[in-house]
Amino acid sequence: MPNMTRLLNFLLMLGCDRCAIKTRERKVIQVNLGVLVSIAIILLFTFGFYISGNHGFLLSGLNQLPFVALLPLVLLLNYKGKFFAARWCLMLLLMADAATALMTAQGTSIKIHSYYLLFAIMLVVLFEIREWRSILILMVANLGLFSFFELHGWPSHPDITLLSTHTLAILQALVICSCIISSCAILLISEMYAERAELVLQHQADTDTLTGLLNRRAFMRQVALQREQPGCWVLALLDLDFFKKINDNFGHDAGDVALIHVSKLLKQALKPQERLARIGGEEFALLLRLDETGTQALQQRGEQLLESLRQQGLEYQSHYLQLTASVGLATLEPGDSASEALKRADKALYQAKINGRNRVELAGAVLQPLKRKSQSL
Repeated sequence: MPNMTRLLNFLLMLGCDRCAIKTRERKVIQVNLGVLVSIAIILLFTFGFYISGNHGFLLSGLNQLPFVALLPLVLLLNYKGKFFAARWCLMLLLMADAATALMTAQGTSIKIHSYYLLFAIMLVVLFEIREWRSILILMVANLGLFSFFELHGWPSHPDITLLSTHTLAILQALVICSCIISSCAILLISEMYAERAELVLQHQADTDTLTGLLNRRAFMRQVALQREQPGCWVLALLDLDFFKKINDNFGHDAGDVALIHVSKLLKQALKPQERLARIGGEEFALLLRLDETGTQALQQRGEQLLESLRQQGLEYQSHYLQLTASVGLATLEPGDSASEALKRADKALYQAKINGRNRVELAGAVLQPLKRKSQSL
């Protein structure tokens, strides 16, 4: 079963690596899915015709089998990046398949021409909007074929005409149901892949590509959400000291390795519900939750972050790089916006750099309550 799932996923994704945009990728998947659903329906009906023993239906099934061999050409066209040709090829093969079954054996006795309505509807799913001319041409063709056969009919094979009215009604219901099931299957699975693609795009939009951490926009959104949770929340800005020297002395690759190294160390230091982001070149932002308030608790948490960097330096091409950082901390006060707290943390970070780096500084708003308390003593 896992092998079958992997094969199905492989066939559905054929050609997606040549798509520059996600919308086109979804269309490619829908066309590939249309091929697989069509092959499955032809084979199922052919098998059903075979076990029925009716010579007319058996002839219809045999006449449709060549299309099972031709439909994979659509997958090949998608694989080669010829998406427009693949869509046209699929629609022409499906229209020809329905016409072959109808005109050589089935006639209009079991309403197989209803498939032309399905084809007309699915055009919007399979083609891109910019290909509206193709949609219009094929829609008119499919609706015209349906109208022609519906109004004028087409004689069935003599063996099919011998079937009872009840049996023909059952077969008509099966044809209609297969149209509905086919359209639902294509729409459902394409929606699943569209949702997955949307999640991928959202992840890419919210993630720093180098470190895999949140970016600034996603971090600020997380701050707004998490601050609603009970507890004392603190924003920390951490900036690596003399990071430019790493790039200058060892190259930008070394700088990238250092940033990845730091992001892993900081991630390990996080507690549940806390958040970490890379918001600049060598600048990281953290949303921290403290179990107790006060300057000492804040100072201790900041020192813990710095200590994790000091204790675990980075080895790069036989060189040992000792990493240090400056940290600015600011509490999230009631009524404050995340951007206001971030500005205070940024001022504290600037103060940490002025005071010699490799240290923690607290925003002035954090120190005020402590001063008032000490004066009362």
